[in-house]
Amino acid sequence: MDLRHSRPFRLALLFLAVSLALIGIAPYFIDAEYARNELKLVMQRETGRTLRITGQTRVVLLPRPALTASGVSLSEPDGMTPFASADQVRVEFSLWSLLRQREATLTRLEATRPRLAIKRLANGSYNFDDLLARRSTTSPLHFDPRGVHFDDARIDFSDAASVETVRLTRLSVMLDEPADPKTGRLDLNGELALLRAGQVQWQATLEAGAALRYDATERRLFIAGLQLDLHQRGKSAPQLALSNARLNATGNLVYGWQPLRLAGGALRVSAVGTRAQQSWQWTLDAPRIEVRDYIARLHDLKLALDIRSPQNRVTAEFKVPALAGTRQGSLRADKAAIDVKLSSADQTFVLNFLSPLELHRGSLAKLPGYQLTGSYTNRSLPRGAIPFALEGDAELDLKRETLQLTNRGTLDGAQLATLFEVKHFVDPRYRFDLDLARLDLTPYLPAVADGARGVDSETPIDLGWLAQLNASGRLQLGELIVQNLHLQRIALGFNAEDGVARLDPLSAHIYGGELTGTLAIDTGGRVPQFHVRQQLSGVNINPLMRDLLAIQRFEGQGELALDITAVGNRLSQIRSSASGQAKLALMQGAIRGIDLEAVLRAANQQLKRMSGEPVQLADLQASTRFSTLNASMTIKDGLARNDDLAVTTGLLRLSGQGEFDLGRARIDYALKASTNPKVPELRQLSGLTLPITLTGSFAAPEYHIDYGSLRQQLLQRQGRARAPDTPAPKR
Repeated sequence: MDLRHSRPFRLALLFLAVSLALIGIAPYFIDAEYARNELKLVMQRETGRTLRITGQTRVVLLPRPALTASGVSLSEPDGMTPFASADQVRVEFSLWSLLRQREATLTRLEATRPRLAIKRLANGSYNFDDLLARRSTTSPLHFDPRGVHFDDARIDFSDAASVETVRLTRLSVMLDEPADPKTGRLDLNGELALLRAGQVQWQATLEAGAALRYDATERRLFIAGLQLDLHQRGKSAPQLALSNARLNATGNLVYGWQPLRLAGGALRVSAVGTRAQQSWQWTLDAPRIEVRDYIARLHDLKLALDIRSPQNRVTAEFKVPALAGTRQGSLRADKAAIDVKLSSADQTFVLNFLSPLELHRGSLAKLPGYQLTGSYTNRSLPRGAIPFALEGDAELDLKRETLQLTNRGTLDGAQLATLFEVKHFVDPRYRFDLDLARLDLTPYLPAVADGARGVDSETPIDLGWLAQLNASGRLQLGELIVQNLHLQRIALGFNAEDGVARLDPLSAHIYGGELTGTLAIDTGGRVPQFHVRQQLSGVNINPLMRDLLAIQRFEGQGELALDITAVGNRLSQIRSSASGQAKLALMQGAIRGIDLEAVLRAANQQLKRMSGEPVQLADLQASTRFSTLNASMTIKDGLARNDDLAVTTGLLRLSGQGEFDLGRARIDYALKASTNPKVPELRQLSGLTLPITLTGSFAAPEYHIDYGSLRQQLLQRQGRARAPDTPAPKR
């Protein structure tokens, strides 16, 4: 049968044509101005917000009922403050709700160049909460989103508790079929910038995607398989000094819809980057997140941190069984374990914290009443770690970049109280206050056999850590023990800046006397420079000379003044480059290794047997007692020159001059011994001098007693005595 001649077919075709024509011309008969005004009234009545449309408005019926408008803006609930705007907006509505229920149910939103200003208020709410609020059954406006598409969007996010603003630009957002458990999808990409006072501090590209499902019954939004990546663009602000930063986040999140808030899920975030010369890497693992009744709970939270620089490395691991808090931004854990390791080529700190943990506004962390155990190791102390156990309070402020710890407890069993503070993490400034009762380093020093040298003068001294150190502080130490060396009541002020470290003032009870003065170390040049200015009073000179110059030839108490500079990164270099002044004044002491009084007595009895041969006198039991000893030294390039030695004893007087080679630890010195004319038993030697030379090493010099010179002086005196009565012999 020919359908062209079928009447029913022709009637159906006519009805279809008329219907299509009516639908096509219907938008021209529907008053777009009326629709726009109605939409403004509904928005004002339902939300209190002011909707403005400055451009053209159109009503579209096909393929779905929609309203398009240009030049659209929406205010905050106050009706004045801008909240959102767009060059072009298309809003689609449910046809069924329009025809059957006479309601405007928004199903899809498309916007070109939208601008949104999202704010988190001080009470934890957001400035868009009212838009998502559940409407009454009599309200003509409802939301049932099935798709959202933003093209070239910009979103500014600010928090009342922060001075920073997060800005998303060139943002493309695609949200499709969130109610479909199989095809629901969210994709977005764009650029992110962190701003402070309107100035960009850091910026990155953003890409994110996830499966999405919205459950209208539960009013929940499920994000599964989240994959978010941030890659830094360009340079950061100088104060951040951040480069090559990348962040990745994966997980599953659940959001409540009214209001739109995180309700649970699992999240893992990792980041890497370079800050100044530091390489940063951190990982946050939150495997179970719950939010109920405005209380957030994070279970089994873990954070790992690794910071590396050319000189140091810091690793930290945080383990928190349960962390809970409110939407105002405060979180607390009753128990947290924090393990920190600070290491360099020469030393290592190990810190283990057990403490409650408080987090405020995401940038302030507190450890109130923590328990800290740990240890300190140093390459110079190879025989074990020095343990400590402390308790105290700590505060970390990421915004202000400060860390402060107040401790009290024990270090190696001795009472310890400290204050430690760090400001500015990129270019850190340290401050400390340390008060320690006693420290014995002997058990940790290298084992040294009897008679062996405890210090290798050729071992490099690494002072590289001082070059970048910016610190100040105070140290008080009741007693310091290093093998046989005991120092008491040490007090010093410390300041390090621009490669120069100063101990000023530096005082201690040392070798039975009191030390006051200063010490400066300058690492700014090719090799370190040292300057020591010290005044010692009441000092026991024997252990001082033994430890300072490896000389054990003098005993007595008195005063020593030093003003010496030196350069070098080895002890041998420091000794050989030393220059400056030294003054020594001793009372009631002795010169060990030779008994000059006994020598003079023997010379008085045996002048005829004097030979003038060198004599090795290394017996330190022999000594020459004296009542006073005064000497000054001029030191240049490791050579100490003395020309004014003056020693007095009951039987003799000693003068001398010569050099001490500090670098080679050798001596070349000439002494002159003369007798006291008031001593009857040495009257025969009155007016004569006995030359004595000291040559060789500091530890075991050779004494050369010039008996021949003494004999010659005696013969000359006898010749002068005969001159008036006896003619000179003929040649």
